[in-house]
Amino acid sequence: MGDSTMDSILTIQNLHTQFFLDEGTVRAVDGVDLHIPRGKTLCVVGESGCGKSITAFSILQMIARPGRITDGSVVLHRPEGDIDLTQLPPDGEHMRRIRGAEVAMIFQEPMTSLSPVHTVGSQIAEAVHLHMNVDKREAQARAVHIMERVGIPDAGRRYAQYPHEMSGGLRQRAVIAMALSCRPQLLIADEPTTALDVTIQAQILALMRELQAELDMAILLITHDLGVVAQMADEVAVMYWGRVVEYGSVERIFADPQHPYTEALMRSLPGLHIERKSQLQAIRGSVPDPFQRLDGCAFHPRCDECQPGLCDSGERPELHAIEAGHTSACLLRGERRDT
Repeated sequence: MGDSTMDSILTIQNLHTQFFLDEGTVRAVDGVDLHIPRGKTLCVVGESGCGKSITAFSILQMIARPGRITDGSVVLHRPEGDIDLTQLPPDGEHMRRIRGAEVAMIFQEPMTSLSPVHTVGSQIAEAVHLHMNVDKREAQARAVHIMERVGIPDAGRRYAQYPHEMSGGLRQRAVIAMALSCRPQLLIADEPTTALDVTIQAQILALMRELQAELDMAILLITHDLGVVAQMADEVAVMYWGRVVEYGSVERIFADPQHPYTEALMRSLPGLHIERKSQLQAIRGSVPDPFQRLDGCAFHPRCDECQPGLCDSGERPELHAIEAGHTSACLLRGERRDT
C-alpha cells in the first residue's frame, strides 16, 4: 500500500480489536493497515474467522462488549478536516451522524438492518429526515425516489410494505436504498449477496457498480467469494487470522499472487488462476483457534511451502513490497528489482 492518503477516503493504521472472554483474549483484528481509495472498490477477502467483518464493524465503532478497539486509528478524510473515528464516543451524536450520512453499511442479512415492525419506506424516509435536514414529506418523496433508483418496482406501493412482505432480493435492494439515501462517501458492504441466488446476486453487484459511478462513492466490500472480487474490485486486501497478508491491485493479485494463502484461495475456486484441466484443491486444515498463540507466519501449519525454522518461529511477518503497489507478508517472497 502506498504511503499517501491524498486519494483515500479512509485510512486505517495499526488497528487492533480484541474480545476479552473468560476463555482468554481473541485478537480478532491484529494490526490492520488499509487505505480505501476515493471512488474505488477495495475488496477484503479471506475465509470465515479471518477478521474481515470485525474490521468493518470497527470502522463504524460497532463493536459490542466484551470487544473493543485497543489500538490504532481509523481516519476519515473530509474537506473540513480529517477525523479519527476511534476517538469518538461510539454512542455519541457525532458518530451517529457519520453513520449513514458519510459512511453507510450494508449487512449480509437484510433483516439485520430492517425493523420488522415498521414499513420499509418509512425506515428509509426516517434516515433521510435525520441526516438530510428535510421535512417528513420531502423525506418520503426522496425515499420513494431512491427505492425506484435501486430497482424496486412499484415503489410507491412498496413504500408501505413491511420487510416480511418482500422477497430476499427486494429486501436487499431496500437496504441498499437506505444505505445510499444520504449519498455517503463510503459504502461498507459485508457479504451483501451471500444469501441471494446467482441471478439476483449479479443484479445487486451491477447495481452497486452503477450507483458507485453515479455518486463517485468508495466501496469497502467484505467477501469470501473471489468471483465477486473479480467483478467488483479495484484493489484487494487478503486477510488471514486478523491481519492483511497480501495487498495489491486486482490485476496483480489474480495474475501473480505472492502469498501462499492467496494462492491457496485461488486454487480452491473454479476458473481463477488455475488451468481448466486442473482439479480444485481445498485448503487443508482450518483457520487456527482464536485463543491459540502461533509463532511466525500464522498460515504456516497449513502451508505447503513452510520452511521449518523460518516460517514457524519469531514474530509474525510484516507486509513488504514485492513491487510498486503490491505487498506480501510471506518471508519466502522478496522484492523484485529491475535487471
